[in-house]
Amino acid sequence: MTLSTSAPSFRDWLSQRTNSELAELLGNRPDALVPLPPSFASLATRLSLRSSLARALADCNAQQLAVLEEIARRGGELEEVADPNPQVTRELKARGLVFGEVMIPRELMPALPTRWSLLDQLTVDPEAIADLPADEAHIVRT
Repeated sequence: MTLSTSAPSFRDWLSQRTNSELAELLGNRPDALVPLPPSFASLATRLSLRSSLARALADCNAQQLAVLEEIARRGGELEEVADPNPQVTRELKARGLVFGEVMIPRELMPALPTRWSLLDQLTVDPEAIADLPADEAHIVRT
């Protein structure tokens, strides 16, 4: 579901944060502060670098990662999309991983390992595990 026809830029969104919102975001992303960025444009660029995004993603929990994946599936790298989980989205905005109404930086998903997914998990029937030979069942249970 598209919410707007003109997607906001991360830099513009960042420049509109209050001092307390910026302090929280930078507390979550201290790597962007060394050396001190001279402008919002350079800060936005640093926060959008794949390496910085990867560090921020490493601090996310499974629910936050799943929400990011859902936003990406809805096209949130290209345009604003419907919010799949407002509480988690607020947490992700505080990390600079979601911006605007609901968008993600274009380098966010590429910062994750190739073919990574929480939403596409293989499900296994518990009876299939129960039917495994003892040596294989031992491996599954460890």
